[in-house]
Amino acid sequence: MSDPFVIWTMRRTGGTTFTSLLTTLSDHPGTQHEPFNPDRKFGHVTQGWIDTKDPAQLMDGLDKVLADRPLIKHCYELMPEMINLALIKATSERGYRHIVLDREAEVDRIISLELAKVTGAWGADAAAEIYADIANGAKTLDPIDVSQACDHMMACASQRRWLTSQFDTAQRTPLLVYFEEIYGDFEAGRHTIEELLKCLDITPGAHPDYEKLLIEALTEKSQNSRSIADAVPNMDALRTALEDCYASEGFRYEMATRSHMPTANTATDASGMPVPAPAATSGLIVDVGAGMGDDTAFYLAKGFSVLSVPHEAEEADTIEVRLSDAIATGALLVQQTDLSPTGAPNPLVDQITEKYGVPHYVKIEAPGGEHDIATGITGAHGLPPNLSFQVNATWERIVQHLAELGYGQFQIVRQGAKHLDPPPNPAREGLYVPMRFTAAMSGCFGRELPPEDWMDLDDFIKHVNIVQANREEARAMGKNPGWHDIHCRLGR
Repeated sequence: MSDPFVIWTMRRTGGTTFTSLLTTLSDHPGTQHEPFNPDRKFGHVTQGWIDTKDPAQLMDGLDKVLADRPLIKHCYELMPEMINLALIKATSERGYRHIVLDREAEVDRIISLELAKVTGAWGADAAAEIYADIANGAKTLDPIDVSQACDHMMACASQRRWLTSQFDTAQRTPLLVYFEEIYGDFEAGRHTIEELLKCLDITPGAHPDYEKLLIEALTEKSQNSRSIADAVPNMDALRTALEDCYASEGFRYEMATRSHMPTANTATDASGMPVPAPAATSGLIVDVGAGMGDDTAFYLAKGFSVLSVPHEAEEADTIEVRLSDAIATGALLVQQTDLSPTGAPNPLVDQITEKYGVPHYVKIEAPGGEHDIATGITGAHGLPPNLSFQVNATWERIVQHLAELGYGQFQIVRQGAKHLDPPPNPAREGLYVPMRFTAAMSGCFGRELPPEDWMDLDDFIKHVNIVQANREEARAMGKNPGWHDIHCRLGR
């Protein structure tokens, strides 16, 4: 039997025709496209999560709707993050293959999306009638909101990076297919489809109407939204702004490194499925202010045991669902804790050290609470050799306190997806994990940071003051100054 699949896509990528073809050729049942949209077949699962934020109810709902392993086209661009996370987990457990359908011409995709919004033409039938009215002057179009379109383009870039990181964490390598590789040149499109079918264990040509179905899918006429582009009063300004946005330093097409053929970034068993990461053997990491668990998942993948300390109960619920396997094996403990500032030293790290032993690394990410937590460290039960916290107004007092405890090496690291270096290979901390860090992650730590960037206290304080002055200058010029973490290491 062939493999069931989930197609992860965004709007205006040609997903409807593509999914219909694969569904017809598969021996698994189909279902409504984008079935987890609130108004569609499995929408009650999504709405249930929105209403209750109950992880157990969410996973139970997915268990029921996926019981027959239906084929799914999923527009992750529109879904709550927790729905996407839970769907990766639930479908992977049931042997689904993951297909990412994207479009290399991102500017064209965004323009097509904006034209659909402004015209109301979301399908070929509607487009035929509406475009005719535009052509004969019966319908005029309003200008498109350029700023909103650019913001959405940047949000999509972030979502691509996020999805990639989630597949890496789940040890799943999706099959990547681009719109441009399917549509346009027929023979190239045939080759792409047939290679994909082999990966899904579907024999190309086994269906009696295979050639007819393939020809219809690959030669189907598009809506031809370009034909009415000139009817938008500010189309030239829109395209220029989007092209500038695409070329800017802040936009990265992260999925471009994926291949069509299934490649493993971890060992696989005889069936080709990833072998679970080995049990944690490299010590304990404490993730204070764990958020939705992105860093926690990275540390687990590197072979560490982790105490994850989220601030919010909802964050704890998300981590417990997302990383339930690690909890079951004992590699992960989740301890939801109020990290709000109190104006007094917070003994959290000392308490953890007393209870669980000295951690290898403590990451503190508690906006407003870093000072209390860091200055609450006394070393009464030992000191973690590696520690980091986000730069804040009292950073200098914090590093002075840590220096008095014995921390003698310091390093400042610019945060954000485009600034964080990937982990070194071979690894210098735990196991090697191929990771493209997202804006929600803190990056490398300890020995995996650039060795030449460690400084003693005096040089470090001078350096950070320069960095802070540059940040203020950028802010005064209306630029985003970004944010930084400070890493500290015991010893000289």
